[in-house]
Amino acid sequence: MSLIKKANNYIETNQGFVSDIFRPKFHFHPPIGWMNDPNGLIYFKGYYHVFYQYYPYDNKWNSMHWGHARSKDLVHWESLPVALAPDQEYDCDGCFSGSAIVVDDELVLMYTGVSKVNNLVNQVQCIASSKDGIVFEKYSNNPVIDQENLKNIGNTVDFRDPKVFKKYDKYYCVVASKKELNNDETVGLIYIFESEDFKSWSKASILIEGTKEYGTIWECPDLFELDGKDVLIISPMRVPENNGKFSNLNSVVYMIGKMDWENLKYECEFIEELDFGLDFYATQSFLDDSNNRIILSWLQTWNRTNVLSDMNNLWSGMLSLPRKINVEDNHIVQSIPENVMNQFNIKETSSISNDEYEFIAKNYNKFIFENEDNWKIYIGNSKDYSIVFEFNNNRLTIDRHLFGENIKGAEKNSNRRSVEMQSAGTIEIFLDKSSIELFINGVSISLTYYAHPQPTKIFVETSGNISVYSGNVIE
Repeated sequence: MSLIKKANNYIETNQGFVSDIFRPKFHFHPPIGWMNDPNGLIYFKGYYHVFYQYYPYDNKWNSMHWGHARSKDLVHWESLPVALAPDQEYDCDGCFSGSAIVVDDELVLMYTGVSKVNNLVNQVQCIASSKDGIVFEKYSNNPVIDQENLKNIGNTVDFRDPKVFKKYDKYYCVVASKKELNNDETVGLIYIFESEDFKSWSKASILIEGTKEYGTIWECPDLFELDGKDVLIISPMRVPENNGKFSNLNSVVYMIGKMDWENLKYECEFIEELDFGLDFYATQSFLDDSNNRIILSWLQTWNRTNVLSDMNNLWSGMLSLPRKINVEDNHIVQSIPENVMNQFNIKETSSISNDEYEFIAKNYNKFIFENEDNWKIYIGNSKDYSIVFEFNNNRLTIDRHLFGENIKGAEKNSNRRSVEMQSAGTIEIFLDKSSIELFINGVSISLTYYAHPQPTKIFVETSGNISVYSGNVIE
């Protein structure tokens, strides 16, 4: 029996045993098993496709497959058969992250195949294609990018997460890696390759090198043009905290800059975290059917308590809501796309003047504060048992340590963050069974929580009037 058939049979037989206690209503998650990075995001033949790093047999990371689902609206998802399994010599230890592109009317995936050569990890870039977007066939001459393409400027030990795109009638691919320093330390590095036919790829060029202040390796690179700027998104690991920024050990950052296509070099003009919450990693972007740039991320990060595994649930991992991004004043601003917002039954519920308020918690909650200098929001079952968001003196503080299961990590504090921002008058909160995504002026704050019963109330403290809009996702 093939590994793909084995995986699909296991999913079909066992997914009915998965508990619904923490399963999200409107965030994508696997039918059973472990998931992490989103992969291969693309709009193809009338559907949005999401692939993802997947191990169907357990709720912990293991030998990576590619899970697969599709959607018409980016909220309601249809599970599809597993797309890739580690069944070849060059990928026998895992089919790691990658991306998708349409080539000659076929959906083509590029992914990292992992194996061991002489007891050393070997990570190479491979392709698989499909005419129907469901059943994929691996290329007979895989890998298409390996040590021969790197020559003597790097090695394939940490060499992964290819993101492919087409520009100027050529295909390009950026790949994550690291550079070794003299004192056994490493810094992040991104390679770029080019191709005329998507099968024969050039020798590597170094797109950009990092410094020690931005981590030891850069994962999941994504390079694209947006609003007249060249944007590079990366997921750096083991980034040292800096004055309240990069409080997650592993983060996502974006660079705004300029791309030199003749020399294949990227010049960074501005760098910032993409999300200021507690759980957010491995961001990947794609273009929707209206040519908007949309991102999805894994709502978790490495070196954290795997609550669902510890509680013997049969699944673990989810993705963020799809977010539309734009560049304004050299910053990325985020919003929820209109077709996603249309999946919520949103109504204005009240406009009140008081000091304290109590609301029924909905999937979507929007508060417009008259006094945007000072407010406090509690999401839970009582003020004493809740997740707290507090805005005061141009600083937003997030605290989840009093609500739900204890989540520990390698950071100094895995449950509390503090973010500077100039104003916070309009707050949008998307509340699902085990996640919260909050948006303020195009800035996002994402976190997970695991509590039963679920939050039923939202308490608000402020001095001034507030307008309230709320609604639940349409089933």
